[in-house]
Amino acid sequence: MGARCSATRAAADAVVDPAGARVQAQAPPQQEEEAMSPKPSLDDASSSSEPRRRPTWCAPEAVMGEWRTKYGVYSITLDDDMHLVFQENNLHGVLRLKGEWYTAQIHDSSTMEDKLFGYLRLRREGEIIRSCFKAGAEDSWDNSGSIEGRPLPYLRVGARGAAEAAAEAEGGEGRPWEQTTCCICFEALDNCGDDFAELRCHHMYHKSCIHSWFERNGSCPLRCTHP
Repeated sequence: MGARCSATRAAADAVVDPAGARVQAQAPPQQEEEAMSPKPSLDDASSSSEPRRRPTWCAPEAVMGEWRTKYGVYSITLDDDMHLVFQENNLHGVLRLKGEWYTAQIHDSSTMEDKLFGYLRLRREGEIIRSCFKAGAEDSWDNSGSIEGRPLPYLRVGARGAAEAAAEAEGGEGRPWEQTTCCICFEALDNCGDDFAELRCHHMYHKSCIHSWFERNGSCPLRCTHP
């Protein structure tokens, strides 16, 4: 009896085409969808799962460096405690990622109490950093406007950069000319240690000299066509 019932159900699930051939009836839509998209097992989920990666635009490396705006030059670096630090002259703050923006409370170190100066947010957008500033915590970011910062054209800086440049000069590589003095202060570049900077155009300066220049102009003092 049980076998007959099973056969009856099987016959009901089949249809007969005009030629008399028996074909399998289509499964209900829900069953077909489940057949096409099987749910992964717990074992499959554990074996295929990968750690979520931070988007490139919000990685610390994307915003670190020295950037020039129409108001001046600021830097973003990692301190000894691995904090991302914003610095523009006497203004400073620790940047923390919040959603799509890095945000910071900005303090003024020129005041006795390191007074709170305002609030900053910024993020990387292609080749620039877009930043906004507001004076009060309750002020709207929408009314703060935006400021574009562009990277300074450094190729290498500091004592390590000076050593690399000297090694290339000895090997006859790198720049097509010999340069021994800073074209801003006209002082020698020998043994300048960390106070060294070479631009992407291969002109070299004291870091302190070219930094002051970049506060007023974003390109090489020798009017190079290189960005």
